[in-house]
Amino acid sequence: MTALAKLAWRDGLLVVVAVGAWIVFDGWTARHAGVLGAAAAVAAGILASLVTGYVAHEWGHLVAAIWAGGKAHPNALTNPQLFRFDLEENEARAYQWMGWGGNLAPWLVVPAALVWAPPDSPGRAAFLLAAIAGAAFVNLTECPVLLRSLREGPVRLEVSAAVYTRNAMVAVVVAAAVTAVLGGAG
Repeated sequence: MTALAKLAWRDGLLVVVAVGAWIVFDGWTARHAGVLGAAAAVAAGILASLVTGYVAHEWGHLVAAIWAGGKAHPNALTNPQLFRFDLEENEARAYQWMGWGGNLAPWLVVPAALVWAPPDSPGRAAFLLAAIAGAAFVNLTECPVLLRSLREGPVRLEVSAAVYTRNAMVAVVVAAAVTAVLGGAG
């Protein structure tokens, strides 16, 4: 089995386990165990959404890089980053595609959540909120680097802990507002 196939199995299994646990907690526990069950469903919804969004993000980077003719090298199974994208080995076009692919892919989780799991329970609302927050966090963190690279050419993502923290807080506020609007519209 190739290194990429092993990564696909790993990531597919992560999504299936996380979403499966969320379905169990959301579908059974939240209805039968009161506040504790609802809290478990919320925690499982957040975890499942973040795992799904992260996998979409990483595979979005990889698929877009390959689509644009870039070369990406799979990382070890224990590395949370799916692959290495060598800036010196690839053209600027492949870098841009790689970057935008990873930034757009997590947003695919949002309409999927709305179609298959509308926010009509605490666990489902948590899944949607985390999907929006995760995608917004990725965009807040990576888009400024991608926009800078349009002027300067490919640049490495180097972000301080303070910027990560700020982006996470902004992403949660944005997600809460959007989830409230979507929940009110449903």
